[in-house]
Amino acid sequence: MTVDEITEAVLLEHIGPHEGFHVNNPREISGYLVIDQFAILPIAAVSSGVSRETDLEVTDSVGGSLGTLCFSRFLGNVSIADLTIWQFVAFLADAEPEEILDSHYSFKRDYLVLDVDVLDDYLNKYISSSPIWGKFSHVPFDSLEHVTTVDKIVAVPDIKIASPYHQQALNRYLYANNPFERFLRIYHSLELLFDYVLVKKIKLLDDNILGFNQIYSDFGRSEIDRLRNIIKEFCGNASSIALLLENSSQFSDDREDIFFRHGKSGNPCGDSEKWEKLTECLDGLSFNASTLKAKKLIGKEDQFSAMVFELSAYWIYRVRCSIAHNRVGEFVFEDRHSKFVAEFAEPLILEIAKQVFASPNFASL
Repeated sequence: MTVDEITEAVLLEHIGPHEGFHVNNPREISGYLVIDQFAILPIAAVSSGVSRETDLEVTDSVGGSLGTLCFSRFLGNVSIADLTIWQFVAFLADAEPEEILDSHYSFKRDYLVLDVDVLDDYLNKYISSSPIWGKFSHVPFDSLEHVTTVDKIVAVPDIKIASPYHQQALNRYLYANNPFERFLRIYHSLELLFDYVLVKKIKLLDDNILGFNQIYSDFGRSEIDRLRNIIKEFCGNASSIALLLENSSQFSDDREDIFFRHGKSGNPCGDSEKWEKLTECLDGLSFNASTLKAKKLIGKEDQFSAMVFELSAYWIYRVRCSIAHNRVGEFVFEDRHSKFVAEFAEPLILEIAKQVFASPNFASL
């Protein structure tokens, strides 16, 4: 309720004493509702890692009390008579005038209820950094979730879940709450293969120690080398991957920023001429063996698969780095890029993962 609505409700005796507390002097300070000595600040989000079983006192670094963090939404449909003083003043801020006469109430938000004497200090020193020291935020933000639609779901047979660790990584994928997290979870399932495949190959050597150096050399030492070799060895349908690479055409500006302007060594189309030819193929929906050969991006048509695998590995790794590394030299994703990840990068890495884990060569390791 607003200051005027609370004042009117008190005059109409719709709000009575609560545990000996009488509502007096409702007012607004710095944009926040204040009732007597309580300043009531809405909470926009609380970390899922915080237990909400009981409200928490918030203190400063020397132990001085600032106020109480009320996990009011966790209470469910609670009896108003059972509310603490801090929860009660939060209720007055949360409720509509027509709701205050009910015996029970379900909160719409959580609240931080401060002593009004520390309000200015809190606004100047603490409010913007609360996600770090308190695992909660006062700032509302739009969900990063980007829902995509499909016509049907196609079940893929004979997918090998390599280990319990891979099963856990895939389960975490389902519980991720935005496209950036989901991409990383699928990437982790591939990353877990880097050492897994190497160890499996070494075991197949038996006593042939001389073959170790060749396997290690072929498999690669860097992370992108290992990703590239996993894709090349276990992906068998380059045409399906190529179709997903063509989907990048709807994000041409982001594609150029991420994969060209912020390109790194190992970019298979890193110079301007090759990049222009590549994007012409992708945007013209003609990313196929004959067109790539005609544009001299490959020498022979049978090199098409290798080109697709090389490009997809590089692009996947660059997206991974842009999500995981916020540092100078990397392209830094913003919230607005959630559509790019959800509609292009996530389907691409999912197709790679499905082909790898369903590969007969992988199953035979």
